[in-house]
Amino acid sequence: MFYQLNKGEDYDINGTNLKNWLNNYKTNLTNLTLEDDGIATITDLSKMFYQFNNLQTVNFDNFNTSNVIDISNIFYGCKSLTNVPKLDCLNSGKLQSIDRAFYMCNNITTLENIEIDMNNGSAYQVFIKPLNLTSINNVSIRNANYVSLFQSTTNLKTVNNLGYYNINNLRETLSGANILTVSNLILKDINFTNYNINSSKNLISIMNITFDNVYKNLGGEFSNLPNLVDIGNINIVNCREFNMVNAFYNCPNISDMSYENIANAMPNSDVSKVSYLCEVGLNVEKFSSSANNVLKQQGFKDAGMEFDTNNLSQYYNINVDGVYYNINKGNMYDYNGSILRNNLNLIKANNPTNIELVDTGNNSVIYNMSNLFSNARNITSINIVMNTANVINASSMFRNCKNLVTIPNFNTSNVTNMTNMFNYCDNLTTVPNFNTTNVTNMTFMFYDCNNLTSVPNFDTTNVTNMSQMFAYCHKLTSVPNFNTHNVTSMAYMFQFSNITTIPNFDTSSVIHTYFMFDACRYLITVPYLNMTNATSMSQMFASCYNLTDVSQFNISNPDIAAMFRYCNNLSNKSVQNIINMCLNSNITNVSLMNLNNTNVYSPLCETIFDSSYYQNRWAELTAKGWTY
Repeated sequence: MFYQLNKGEDYDINGTNLKNWLNNYKTNLTNLTLEDDGIATITDLSKMFYQFNNLQTVNFDNFNTSNVIDISNIFYGCKSLTNVPKLDCLNSGKLQSIDRAFYMCNNITTLENIEIDMNNGSAYQVFIKPLNLTSINNVSIRNANYVSLFQSTTNLKTVNNLGYYNINNLRETLSGANILTVSNLILKDINFTNYNINSSKNLISIMNITFDNVYKNLGGEFSNLPNLVDIGNINIVNCREFNMVNAFYNCPNISDMSYENIANAMPNSDVSKVSYLCEVGLNVEKFSSSANNVLKQQGFKDAGMEFDTNNLSQYYNINVDGVYYNINKGNMYDYNGSILRNNLNLIKANNPTNIELVDTGNNSVIYNMSNLFSNARNITSINIVMNTANVINASSMFRNCKNLVTIPNFNTSNVTNMTNMFNYCDNLTTVPNFNTTNVTNMTFMFYDCNNLTSVPNFDTTNVTNMSQMFAYCHKLTSVPNFNTHNVTSMAYMFQFSNITTIPNFDTSSVIHTYFMFDACRYLITVPYLNMTNATSMSQMFASCYNLTDVSQFNISNPDIAAMFRYCNNLSNKSVQNIINMCLNSNITNVSLMNLNNTNVYSPLCETIFDSSYYQNRWAELTAKGWTY
């Protein structure tokens, strides 16, 4: 059947007429061809086919979308859609949003020959829960700000020729359990990424991976791949602060040839965050002598190691609920802790309640104690009697020890990584004042410690990442005034905690503060914060229901979306400070409503910003391109 629709006087620039007409056929529409007069007037296709459950195909071949800037949610929930339609706007360089465009499009099985060129817009959760997606071939996205193309790709099997170019904030996870091969993956000109191909238990091959001009990444790119064998041609070039921590953690079956390929890639990377190969998740014993020499020259301290065996003991002695075990350390004296970790995993399977770990040697070469006691849910006490002076990795060491009441005090003077160290330790109320002089990463350190009431004043001089450090600590009301001069990320730091006051942190280096105090219901005042270098502050104080006083602080040009969402009790003075903060910044051409995300949530903007002060400053705001 053919229909003709009048565009109206404004030529249906926002697509309202077309969307309203289509909604009349929402239930029964299965196949559709759209045509226009060739004049590209429409700019908004967002939600055009929102939850058209029976829609299978849409033909846009004769429908000009070259001026479209928004296709967010266009096919949201179209469970019968079989492919991605050809849209001129995808590669026009004008798109500003493609968020959730193909959310739960379950019948799309292949993504092939798709080029997305944005106008510094958002591509968030574009293909989320594509339950039948099995292959990705020749797909690329460029010139975007905040990208997360794929999520919950549970049946994805092959990825070939996937590229990301000129992206600010790339957050991508290809972690489908059925992925078998990944080849020709390119990340070029990326400013901050948390890119991961992890936890894909069937993945056997990764070939031709390029990281070119990547600035800052979180590490762990290829972790938890138990069947990974072949790794070929990894190129890490022109990268800065490229973090290799846990890059190949829990990948026990990597071939010897792949180890050589990894060794060839390492000298090209900025390994300022990594001093030991065991931090990367690699076994130094599998490298050839020539590769060890290369890595040793690169500065890895455990490459080609030699030990003074006179000061070392050959066995660990472990007392488990009164039963004693002697564990042979092997030829390398268990420098990376793998023998100890594997044996403790066997012991933990029997649900012990008390463990004492003893090393009778005067010295110890163990560098890695990550995950040593993790998931020992019934354990109530741990005692460590050994020299731990050389340990540099304590990440996830006590993770998920739900019944552990006290933490032993041991030597952490050389530890650099304490990520996840105590998270999910439900019965901890405090921890010892560890030596944290060399620690750089404290992400998730106390995440979801429900009964934590206090923490020592750690030396955090060298810490750069505190994201989610105290999130979900429901009984924590205050923290010491840590030295945070070098911290760059405080994202989610106190989310859902009961903190009532904020110390005068030095935030001059902080870049990410999104969701930092989200749902801190008892927070009342916010002190001066120097946010000059912050670029992402979205929902920083969201759902702080009792927040009344906000000091005026410096910001430059960050993402402030929904920054004060659901902050219904802000004082007039605080509103003035917020407006002044925005006026004194470089933020232009946005809406005050963005501070409350009124396009998505209920319109709280009138409650917060409808004041005489705001009205008096309207001329200044509109001069900067702001709208209300």
